[in-house]
Amino acid sequence: MLRKNKTLNDTLIMRGFQNRQERLDNLIGLLENKNLWTAKELANELGISVRSISRDITLLRQQGYDIDAERGTGGGIALRGMTRPPRFFLSDEEILNTLMALALTDSLRCPILGDNISSVKNKLTFFLNNEQQKRINLLRQRVLVGAIASEPVASTVTNTRYPFFNDISQAFIQQKKLSIHYISEKGSETQRCIEPQFILLNWPAWYLLGWDYLRAAPRLFRIDRITDAVVDNERFRLRSPRSLLDEYGDYFDSM
Repeated sequence: MLRKNKTLNDTLIMRGFQNRQERLDNLIGLLENKNLWTAKELANELGISVRSISRDITLLRQQGYDIDAERGTGGGIALRGMTRPPRFFLSDEEILNTLMALALTDSLRCPILGDNISSVKNKLTFFLNNEQQKRINLLRQRVLVGAIASEPVASTVTNTRYPFFNDISQAFIQQKKLSIHYISEKGSETQRCIEPQFILLNWPAWYLLGWDYLRAAPRLFRIDRITDAVVDNERFRLRSPRSLLDEYGDYFDSM
């Protein structure tokens, strides 16, 4: 049942995202081709409400576009000349996943990038606007990278594809509760509702460190033992790192 509902939700979410991004691209195109617009003119051109135009302007500003919007007589909406960013935009999830891949490469002492990993990280974040940089920096503090897992642990990791990692990543980034089916080390399966507070990496093992509502306490979940995952709508607040990382903080460094 979880998977059927999730498939439908994923389809609707992806369709909504594609429609919104296409609309944002069209809105930027209009602003580029005319110096000044009213919200009503833009709404008529795009076939949406004035309220939707206001929301879209906010989204474009978050992406780094410098847009003036003044109300009243003589006011209007305009894209400031020569200040719009290049057509390069990555979502928070795409950036975080890229940074995790770089951190993994570094932890494995992979020679592909050599000593250039720090440089690549810096260049990647250079393209972010101030608001996105703040969000990414906060997320990086919640991804902890440790040494390669010991042989007894590594030998038990049988699946490194992690089919539910997108769901886990979404819940982690958006601070939303996550419903999971989890198989313990002894083989028993339980359904949990958790807050994914931290991601821990001991390659090839990935872990979620979060608040477990079933146990009413912090718990560590190995991601390859999660057999189902669905993102809930309810958001959670970040808890004190000290209370969560008391047992694990000495073994990991932030990304």
